[in-house]
Amino acid sequence: MQLFRNRRDNPNALVAVVLLFLLVIFAGPGNLPRLLSSVLPFADEGVPCENLRDGFNRAYHQSLLGRSVNQRVDSPINLIIRTTALTDQSTTISITVVITNETVAPVPLLISPGQFILSPEQAISGLGITLNTAPPVPFTGETGTSYAESRIRLLGPRQRCVHRVTYELANRPPALLGLTPESNIKAFYRNPFVGTVAIPNNPQEYVSPPPYNDQGLWVGIVESPPQKIGTDN
Repeated sequence: MQLFRNRRDNPNALVAVVLLFLLVIFAGPGNLPRLLSSVLPFADEGVPCENLRDGFNRAYHQSLLGRSVNQRVDSPINLIIRTTALTDQSTTISITVVITNETVAPVPLLISPGQFILSPEQAISGLGITLNTAPPVPFTGETGTSYAESRIRLLGPRQRCVHRVTYELANRPPALLGLTPESNIKAFYRNPFVGTVAIPNNPQEYVSPPPYNDQGLWVGIVESPPQKIGTDN
């Protein structure tokens, strides 16, 4: 009864709560997902990256704004990495990378479900991780190819997605053998090639030639700040 009495006596309380909610959203589009993930441990800050819309027939399906953004030199995305703690009782370690689109246009990303690039020296494009004791991440990857549509995911304007892989410690990849509770780890995304345009699956369905002769992928490399193992930010 006291709760309802206070609400009746202060009719502006609900308005203040709504305005505060809107302030959180408009002050920073990423604030609300981050707030929810901190309050609800089981809630992620975004959808799984592999569940994003795929890059179907990029020869026809691109926006002029998206192409403009993806031709910039500076990165259109931001990376944050975190992991579960590593203790004597741990049998697995989960590594999570949050990718945020900092632009107002869709950004096509190369995503391999359930995988990270673990050997930066290999000529593979996409999302990877490395220990901070490793050499600088080289700007290498695949070139002169049309990326498979199954690898391309579209991250919407101001959207974020989460890519998580869990490794069994007993059978961890060689690149992760050096992980200790004191280790630092960082994420990177790289792509040295815009991608050649793919031949449409059913060219007879199209009455005009493709408007784009490339897949419109951003070319560059971006790294996250290194984080200590077990950091959850």
